[in-house]
Amino acid sequence: RPHHLPAAPLASGDDDDDGRSVVFVATPSDSAAAINRQLARGRHVVLTPGLYALPVPLRVATRGQVLLGLGFATLTPMR
Repeated sequence: RPHHLPAAPLASGDDDDDGRSVVFVATPSDSAAAINRQLARGRHVVLTPGLYALPVPLRVATRGQVLLGLGFATLTPMR
């Protein structure tokens, strides 16, 4: 079953109707918990290149939500 991307391209400056950012740009220094909080708020997440040590899974639960890794965003489970 194919996954559909949002119709409009996303940029880190995109805002929703309330003026809140709809895209969170994560860096390897962000914890899995911090990234999951942003995902739980319905934000799209862009992972910048680097090594992400994840003690818990990243949870994408919103239909149409995007989790995008740029370059070599390497996700490593820590269990």
